[in-house]
Amino acid sequence: MCVAAIYSGVLLLIISGVAYLVWNRPDSRIMYVPVPILVWAFAGGMVGVLYQLAFRKKLAPRFYVWLVAKPVVGMIMGAIVYFIAVSGELALNGKAQIQNIELLNVLAFLGGFSDRYSVDLLNRITGGASVSRAKEDTRE
Repeated sequence: MCVAAIYSGVLLLIISGVAYLVWNRPDSRIMYVPVPILVWAFAGGMVGVLYQLAFRKKLAPRFYVWLVAKPVVGMIMGAIVYFIAVSGELALNGKAQIQNIELLNVLAFLGGFSDRYSVDLLNRITGGASVSRAKEDTRE
């Protein structure tokens, strides 16, 4: 339980520092992703780790690497989910301006929290494209 408390404190300091430094800038984007999306995805990764820590009695040494990597991977997965949502908006409405940023924050949090959610979303998109491509190849 001590690991969870220390981990929570360190990550809370990191996320607070990053949010303070870049949140209120006029165009706060990192690699074309708005900073709030990245912060919510990082928070999702943090909560995912804390959720796992709540149910573990003993931690294996390889789990410590996961403790550090999960929020970073969650942030990347949240950014990918953001790009998928913006691409869907562009395909459906012809513009990439999304008015309801709160929904994107929730999706980014879920992408950071659950690896399965992000991977399933990517598999649906790439799987659908590969299935239709395979059908086209068999017709020729």
